[in-house]
Amino acid sequence: MMVDDNLSALRASAAEWGRDPTLVQGAGGNVSIKLDDVMWIKASGTWLADAAGQDILVPVALPVGDVPRVKDGYATALRPSIETLVHAALPHRVVVHVHSVDAIAHAVRCDAEAVLSQRLSGLAWVFVPYCKPGPKLAAAVQHAHAATSVDIFILANHGLIVAADDVGQADTLLREVVSRLSIGPRPPVAPPGTPSATSIAGFRAVSDPHVISLAVDPTSLAVVTGGPLYPDHVVFLGRAPLVVDSHDEIDAALADVCRNHRSPIRWIIVRGSAVLLAHDALRGSEAMLRCLADVATRIPPGAPIAPLCAADVDALIDWDAERYRQAMATPAPRSTML
Repeated sequence: MMVDDNLSALRASAAEWGRDPTLVQGAGGNVSIKLDDVMWIKASGTWLADAAGQDILVPVALPVGDVPRVKDGYATALRPSIETLVHAALPHRVVVHVHSVDAIAHAVRCDAEAVLSQRLSGLAWVFVPYCKPGPKLAAAVQHAHAATSVDIFILANHGLIVAADDVGQADTLLREVVSRLSIGPRPPVAPPGTPSATSIAGFRAVSDPHVISLAVDPTSLAVVTGGPLYPDHVVFLGRAPLVVDSHDEIDAALADVCRNHRSPIRWIIVRGSAVLLAHDALRGSEAMLRCLADVATRIPPGAPIAPLCAADVDALIDWDAERYRQAMATPAPRSTML
């Protein structure tokens, strides 16, 4: 295939993967293809779902150094993905990284390796302990491949990577892994009586019944209040939701947060009733809430969960690369929004 044909194939598949919310949510996930002396990779902050209609791939010069460099002669205002070094660390031509809700539901468990061993028996895979995205994760993935020569990487508290020689093989492998990891979710649990649509200053009620179930399903509520589970959970939704027992408590609880200089609240859980999202939430935040709900409903009651530790959360909150991605997702002023 010619270079253009390879890129067209990647764009078409990337758009298909990006339109599946059980694989990719908002600006999450990334793809790459190595062609001659260039690695084409998704730009930071862009959406895979837009791959077929927008120019979201940027060419990075090979070999990739500590600071990825856009190929000479190509002008772009976009930055290569945060995960560029991860893609460069693998010898495969095509690398696909997704935030599969089924993979994450396994990868946030304390007993993840044991559960995954049963599901992925016969495939060439490896479990990679949690590392901060970027150089640390790239080093861990490179080490795992050097030791095992696998093409499937389950990333603890993060997601899934598959690597192959062409786009078609990557798609086949991705679908095989996701099929094996598939978990039947619990159906959404409706609040008793009429669901509350009450909003307050700065927040709006989310109408998606799956998201509302986070406030009503006891297992899901325990999962999401036990600590952040994966990087995009932190980047888009913050350290933790504000949890209250009734709408009447919200104003006082928010004032307490402000007085104590705690991290800004991006979403609120009203136990047994509703989920509210900040009006100024980053673009894609509601998709991230749905992802969180999809993950939580795939975790059985009593399963041992290993959330991100405080140091891992701090590293994501204060990371310049994530500030850039957040800036890319900052909504326009409400007066100009449709």
